[in-house]
Amino acid sequence: MEPDSPFPPGTVILNKYEVEGVLGEGGMGTVLRARHLRLGEPVALKILHPRWASNPKIVARFEQEARASLRIKSEHVARVTDVETLESGAPLMVMEMLEGRDLGDELQNRFLSVEEVVDYLLQACLALAEAHSIGLVHRDLKPSNLFLTRRADGSTLLKVLDFGIAKALPLTEGGARLTETQDVIGSPLYMSPEQIRSSKHVDQRADIWALGVIFYEMLTGNAPFDGEASSAILAAIVADPPRALSAEMSTPELEFILARTLSKVPAERFAHVGELAQAIGALAPGHEVMVRRIQAIVGAPPVETKPGGVAQKNAQPPRPGGSTTEGLTVLDESSVYRLPERRSWTIPAVLLAAVLLVGLALFLRGSPPSDSLEPSAVSAPVPKESISATPLPPKRSHSEPDRQSATPALSVAPPPEPSEPAPVRTKPKLAPPSPAPVARPERSLLDEATESRK
Repeated sequence: MEPDSPFPPGTVILNKYEVEGVLGEGGMGTVLRARHLRLGEPVALKILHPRWASNPKIVARFEQEARASLRIKSEHVARVTDVETLESGAPLMVMEMLEGRDLGDELQNRFLSVEEVVDYLLQACLALAEAHSIGLVHRDLKPSNLFLTRRADGSTLLKVLDFGIAKALPLTEGGARLTETQDVIGSPLYMSPEQIRSSKHVDQRADIWALGVIFYEMLTGNAPFDGEASSAILAAIVADPPRALSAEMSTPELEFILARTLSKVPAERFAHVGELAQAIGALAPGHEVMVRRIQAIVGAPPVETKPGGVAQKNAQPPRPGGSTTEGLTVLDESSVYRLPERRSWTIPAVLLAAVLLVGLALFLRGSPPSDSLEPSAVSAPVPKESISATPLPPKRSHSEPDRQSATPALSVAPPPEPSEPAPVRTKPKLAPPSPAPVARPERSLLDEATESRK
């Protein structure tokens, strides 16, 4: 530490904590490495700078962080054990000592595997699930506030830090913040559009947006929105779409998660971290237990999934090529993949089909063949004007056998053109039939000779 620092190594604070070094320092405060003199336990001391100690709004927000951390009983949140006040009036927060480094430093040194990305994000969702369940919204999630340490078994443990601007108490207009700037609440790269407009009127979906930005950054190493200054970054967040993933990295599952977390409309995002956890957990196997824990904390059942188990809710982005979601696997309540149930015919539908088939059979059975109809059986009368002049068949005498004659074909004239009047057709007059010849009696040759003389 610098020689003029008010807390050089060896300084004893409040007769209980001996300073060993500096863990971090910012514009609003300093985090010291110290040791409890009587217990010998390492602790972290977060001290507000003396120049801000006279500002009651900043002091209230500092104490708010301590109360918020105490309310969350999760291993994924740094524990706060005590709150003290120095002789100068500056508040002091006693926290558990963490060994490791934050996610921001980790991303600067190497690329993360998909399994690591999924694991880190689900651990963050566990911490936020407990915070959201008691009405706390973090509002300043970023890689530097996600600390990576180790459990006793050597596995990686992620802890969420800095609930200093969590939305737990009503914020006063003009209040300052405990990060880089004092004009907005939050960090520009990770702020949601609604948080940019009003930091007071946000809910848990602002944290889901920040998790989406962190997810994008863990995958690509870059932020989805960028600019040369904070104002340019904020303008891009409000108006521009996020950077597209590269063709090698892009998959339908990743595109779907990013579209849902980085939607500028809060109602189109995941409704809670339980939905986000199910979508993220489906990217890599082995996280079913953690996903169920998150959903149990927020009190939300599993939802239907996209291909590969990606959760879906509200409006969905269109599927390429116009394909449908039929036959896709979904997660049941035990988070096991299964095929969707096939729809079976209901009893009313079967009865209706049977009635229709019986009616059709009766109709076909009762109808006479079309070639056995007499001319008089034609139901629709044909207008006289539309019948062309055709000779009538000769009448049959009673002596002829009663044979069935074929039905005469009727020639229907086409409709007249609208521009010319239709010609009036009259029924032609038929000539009367000639009388049958009368048979004369047979005559002899004498009768014929006598008639010729006359």
